[in-house]
Amino acid sequence: MYLALPEIIAGGVLIAALLTLIFITGRKVGTSSTHRRWQEELKTIRKEMADSSRAVIRGQVSEQIAPFLPGFPFDPAGCRFIGKPVDFVVFNELENPERCSIVLVEVKTGSSSLNRNERSVRAAVQQGRVHYYEYRFNGADKVKPV
Repeated sequence: MYLALPEIIAGGVLIAALLTLIFITGRKVGTSSTHRRWQEELKTIRKEMADSSRAVIRGQVSEQIAPFLPGFPFDPAGCRFIGKPVDFVVFNELENPERCSIVLVEVKTGSSSLNRNERSVRAAVQQGRVHYYEYRFNGADKVKPV
């Protein structure tokens, strides 16, 4: 029993059509599955980003209102917010020349820790590498336009 050429061609076309259909279906199922995984992952990433953003904002607000919170050890009137690399310079007891001190304050919330620059500033203070410098500007008439 031999098949005629038209039957062989028809069979080949049918097999090719079935393979193409299987390929397309498999690809759609795979793409759909991948798409669902990415959608779930995207939800997780968005939630983590929102949580992180809220934590940063909460920390920034806490930094600025810290002098007015209970337990802050300095008079808010003497606090000057800088933000970076330290949060505050506190002019403690400025009205009393014998007791006047200057304190650099870093406000932290939760389990946050000092970054590299903040640790460098702390080390400079601890090692006595803090100085006072008076800069005098002799007026705008000495400045030459560019």
